[in-house]
Amino acid sequence: MPLIEGHAHSRVRAVIYDNLQCSDCLTLHNMLHETLLPAYGGNVTFEYRDFPSVKHIWARPLAVAARYLAVQDPGVALQFRGQALNAIQVIRVSGLESFLREFAAANGIDAGQMIAGMADSGLALAVEADCQEGMERGVRKTPTLYVNGQAFIEHFTVEEVSKALEESLNSKKSGSWEQ
Repeated sequence: MPLIEGHAHSRVRAVIYDNLQCSDCLTLHNMLHETLLPAYGGNVTFEYRDFPSVKHIWARPLAVAARYLAVQDPGVALQFRGQALNAIQVIRVSGLESFLREFAAANGIDAGQMIAGMADSGLALAVEADCQEGMERGVRKTPTLYVNGQAFIEHFTVEEVSKALEESLNSKKSGSWEQ
């Protein structure tokens, strides 16, 4: 089940394919939390999908760690996603395991269990399923954001996304992003 922010049962969906080692995904994360969620969170479902790049060596382990946390507490998993994106440079210097241990300690999570949970093949398969789904839908770069079927790829403005959200909210059509 994907992590969701905003209105869980909205007819308007924004599906986000991101990579937790991607600086452009950090830009989208900030846009989402500074502008889009405050403006549209009561009316729009924002769903996260994992799309870790093979060129980023710890993007996939971070995605699996986020899946582990989502099973424990979706709110903590959302917090983890944001902190991982904000810590790209820190992780590069101090290492992935150090970041994971610090996050666990700060959030009352058993670091050993979290790190062990990253070896869960079911969680890894869920990340891979997101990747496969994304590729089938044409995702090639991150972030890719779909607003009821309209794709925004890698670099886009808050105004462009807001316009698409407004149009979708004002439309009488159902909220299928699979167009």
